[in-house]
Amino acid sequence: MKDKHDIHISMRLNNETINLPKNGDLSIAKNTSCILPFNLEIDGAILKYSTTQLMTKLEHNGENYYFFFTPKGMNAEYCFSRENIKNIDLSEGEIDWDNEVVIKLANQETHVIDITLNSHTKLHIITLSDEISLNFWKCKIEDNEQIVITNTTFLFSDNKMRFEYSNEQDKVDLMFFPPLKKKLYFQEEPLEKAGDNGFFDEYQIITKTKDIELDIKMVGTSKAKIDFTSNPFNEVKEYLLNIEYLGDIGYAFIDGRLIHDNFSNHDIWQIGLKQYYQELMNKGMYLYVSPVKEGSYVKSDSPMAARAEINHNHSEIKSITATAIYELELEIK
Repeated sequence: MKDKHDIHISMRLNNETINLPKNGDLSIAKNTSCILPFNLEIDGAILKYSTTQLMTKLEHNGENYYFFFTPKGMNAEYCFSRENIKNIDLSEGEIDWDNEVVIKLANQETHVIDITLNSHTKLHIITLSDEISLNFWKCKIEDNEQIVITNTTFLFSDNKMRFEYSNEQDKVDLMFFPPLKKKLYFQEEPLEKAGDNGFFDEYQIITKTKDIELDIKMVGTSKAKIDFTSNPFNEVKEYLLNIEYLGDIGYAFIDGRLIHDNFSNHDIWQIGLKQYYQELMNKGMYLYVSPVKEGSYVKSDSPMAARAEINHNHSEIKSITATAIYELELEIK
């Protein structure tokens, strides 16, 4: 797909026509899809439309917080019916008070819109960038809903937070809303806040990882032998082998036994190795990529339709790298 520009949507409903946006046009980045709300009732306010996608809602101190994100290539805009709205405050952007209220947000990672209704009800619209939204998690801590934003994989149970990160990350970033009621502890020491961005409480942990070295011997262009002279498995949660290749099918063997294969779709072939660590230390691993034959084709209605066609007899292992996955634990008490 390609970037789309100068789009205008007109929705003809039974009693009205909604133009999205009210003025101007939309853009959207290539390979992006989104679900845009219209005529959405939010605590008595009517959201006529927005160019943001709703993710979730959270209640804190008796008030509701609605979390949206801006799809790639779009500019965040909200259009509310003026009915029932008394006042609007926002962190940065423009408000156009007309027959409807149009709010245009500046281009930044986090926006907060505070809306007061005629009933004195207060509601909050939090808008995140697309990138931040991909790091968004929601859990319950002591029956209270909690938003966690982190650049790692997040796991939670029994008042303990676990974060998986790779050797490519030199730090773990954490953001919380609402503010945690109790202290966070890392390695039995209290973790101090690194700051706040006006809404989220922020924490940061510097990680300690090791460089990964592989003993790789190429045999031609399509075969490789990997040996493990030092034990890389002791201090990691998982050890991933990443193979970039051209060809039809990739095969991975230990001592002649096939342990993994991959049908090429031009993505990185990844293998989790820790389950095989004892055999790998003793015997190593052998990789082979088979070529796509000249004149071959892929049936589009077959289960293997994702396989990429390469119309010549060639195979090549382009690169072999490793990623170590670590885990750190934080306790709430």
